[in-house]
Parts: sequence; structure tokens; C-alpha cells
Amino acid sequence: MSVLRSIVDQALRLSSLRQPALAVFDLDSTVFDLSPRTLEIVRSFIGQSEHRQLFPQECQILAGFANHAKDWGLAEPLERAGFTADQSVVKALRSYWSGKFFASEFLSHDEPHKGAASFVRQLQSAGTEILYLSGRDEPNMLEGTLKSLRNHGFPIDAAGVTLALKPHAALDDAQFKVDHLAEIAAQTRFAKIWLFENEPYNINQIAARIPEIEMIFFDSCHSGREQVQVPAARISDFSL
Repeated sequence: MSVLRSIVDQALRLSSLRQPALAVFDLDSTVFDLSPRTLEIVRSFIGQSEHRQLFPQECQILAGFANHAKDWGLAEPLERAGFTADQSVVKALRSYWSGKFFASEFLSHDEPHKGAASFVRQLQSAGTEILYLSGRDEPNMLEGTLKSLRNHGFPIDAAGVTLALKPHAALDDAQFKVDHLAEIAAQTRFAKIWLFENEPYNINQIAARIPEIEMIFFDSCHSGREQVQVPAARISDFSL
């Protein structure tokens, strides 16, 4: 039996016993593939006349920019295109990308990973509460996040479904998630909590503080800061 099918079956069983369960979903590189967002930001960069004037040859090369779901940010696709980190165009692009990536403007380009919306809806229908827990920050990314979830058919405007974003961008992602989940776990309201997360460092930190949470590692891309060091099922999409 697949990991996801087993979780759905557990959710149904717990619901029949009136034992509440919670499924926690990270967004970036877990629920959503971010490579289309990065691609559109690069296209926007080369669409600016000042960039074409400053970097005419480089912008011609960037017109063929290709990135993949397994790429973590810009480093790998730029290296494949022959750029080096010390080039002026790379520094300008990184600055432009950072200002656009961590904002609502381009979130509409994110694409759900295969089966993601359907799986979340299935868990919700099984009686499981849903929490989207993201390192996105509320002031800059709340509006776009809500629109993206709604547009792609994820449950959001419903009882038992919540969204938690960082109150400000400077807050450490892992610390935010650890503290938020520790507060939930301390309530002892849930008979079962599942966490779907792509960043091994976050998984390791959360497991150290809240070992009762069942970890599901979404194997897409991550920072490379650590590898998963705790028991965790591994999936690469949400197909049942």
C-alpha cells in the first residue's frame, strides 16, 4: 500500500472513531512547483529595457533560460547556461529575482505538484483538519498565497482549514514552524499529526522538538543544508 493511501485510510479510521487528525502542508517546493515562478521572473528581468541596454548579450542568452523543479533557486540553471556568480548580470538578476520571488506578484505562476490539490481535498473529506504552514511572510505574500490556493482548487475557505505564514520575513523558517507546531502539539487535541515538507533541516528540527509528528519528506529540491536524519516516508508527488 502506498504511503498516501495509508494516510487516507488512517484518516478515515480516526474520523470514524471521532479522533481528530491534522495534516500539515508546506507550500513552496512541497505543494507547489516553483520553477514556473522563477522562469517568469527571469522573463520579466530581460523584458526591462534598462537590463537589455546594460546586458544585451547576456539577455539574449537568458531568453533561453530553462529551469527544473529540482533546481533550488537560480544557481543551477544559471550555471548550466554558462554564467558565473561574479558576473554583473548575475548579481543584478539575483537582486531582481529576490525582490519578486518573495512577494505576491508572481505566485500565480506556481504549479501544484501532481495530485496535490486532490490529495488535500481527499484528506479534508475524510475529516482531517488541514494546515498550510509556510515560510512565506504574511505582509508580502498573504494575498497571492490565498489567490493561488483558491485558483488551483485547494481547500482554504472552509472550517478546519487554516493558513499560517510568518509574521515578518526576517523570522527563521524552521523556528517559525517548530514554534507553531509545538504550540499545536501541546494542546494534545489531535490523535495524529502528519507533516509534508521538502526541507530536511526543517524536518530534523521539528522532529527533535515534536517527535510525535509523522514526517513525510517531499523529495523535490531543498537548500542542501542537511539531509533527513529522522524516520520519514519519502514521496515525489501526491498521486494515490
